[in-house]
Amino acid sequence: MEFDAVVSVQDRRVLVCESAPLERLTAELGAEGEQVVLSPRSALATEPLEQRDVRGDEVVVAERRRLVRTGDRDAASLRCAVLGRAPFVAGHDPVPEVLRFVLLWSTQSLPSGALQAATTIASVFESGSEAEAGHAATSIAPMARTIAAALTPLRADGAELDDDALQPYLTFLKDGGVDGILLLGTTGEGILLSLAERKRAISNAVTGPLPVLAHCGAQSTADTAALAAHAAEAGAEAIAVIAPPYFPLDDDALLAHFVAAARACAPLPFYVYELEKASGYAIPVTVVERLRDLVDNVAGMKVSDAPFAKVAPYMLEGLDVFIGAEALIGEGLAAGAAGAVSGLASAFPEIVVEAVRSGDSTAAGELRAVVERFPRHAALKAVVASKGVPLREDVRAPLRQLTDAERTELLASV
Repeated sequence: MEFDAVVSVQDRRVLVCESAPLERLTAELGAEGEQVVLSPRSALATEPLEQRDVRGDEVVVAERRRLVRTGDRDAASLRCAVLGRAPFVAGHDPVPEVLRFVLLWSTQSLPSGALQAATTIASVFESGSEAEAGHAATSIAPMARTIAAALTPLRADGAELDDDALQPYLTFLKDGGVDGILLLGTTGEGILLSLAERKRAISNAVTGPLPVLAHCGAQSTADTAALAAHAAEAGAEAIAVIAPPYFPLDDDALLAHFVAAARACAPLPFYVYELEKASGYAIPVTVVERLRDLVDNVAGMKVSDAPFAKVAPYMLEGLDVFIGAEALIGEGLAAGAAGAVSGLASAFPEIVVEAVRSGDSTAAGELRAVVERFPRHAALKAVVASKGVPLREDVRAPLRQLTDAERTELLASV
């Protein structure tokens, strides 16, 4: 049998191949000892699995609260990574073998994704710690990715969601080359929408063409946890939560808030969203470290601070850190960032995709500076509308729309 990639991590050989019937693969690999291959559909019949949840082409398997996750609705893009069987516990009778697997969501070259998968697998296999294994196994980004911080289509002067505009807008982003969206973040006006509106927006977006990282941060812990639970149930790929604004929380209060949110969506990957300018205070690195010790599904962070000296402390080993400030994408990638979650990509997806691909974010940073001369949310919506997408410029008050003069100047400048 030919394999798409064969990589070696920590002296363990990991094979990566196209999905195939489990019986065929195990028959051909049976002589290789602990190496076992799972395909997405045959995995459904594999026992014993302590928890199993199936939604279409997506399979989520959790074993002992340790997440080993897949996900893409496009079956043609699924790839299967080979994982060893669970070892017997020394000094005990043999325990039932639990097969663990990782399916890669990737529209890019498989070998890069395979290498990341192999690292993940080796970390899970070698780790003696449930928490450490959880860190290694939860990730939305097997390679550098561009996530658009999506706009939220509104109408009636911003008073209502414009459901009809959402899917055409998401198609525009997909055609622009982004790998997914951050829904209802700062660019998406999420904090200004009601709980019911945010739940509706999440439910609508997950039926679209892109994976959804749902921002569920809210003023109260109860609302944050409720949104996170809804997003997980609705089919979001991951959850992000910002530190609540207005009250400067101490470390223990902030930690309790994040723990509640992460547990509400578990085992979905959980991302901490750091934006000091919006929250009014920075999330202490020690809070992130303590959070990882308490919950298994912390996958990474979106860090939108600047300059890079404020980002660097969050570049923790085992976390997928996404850069928010477009001018810092290149510097972030060089330091090991997983990609970018970009507000600019909401209207200029190709520009940010190229910045992530090349590592040169000069043009993206300069364009962001131009946009910032105007009311940003309305400006980005005006740019999208100018490209033929049926998206109104309406924003939720107290944000304001563009004047005619501002619109003319903006479109002439970009």
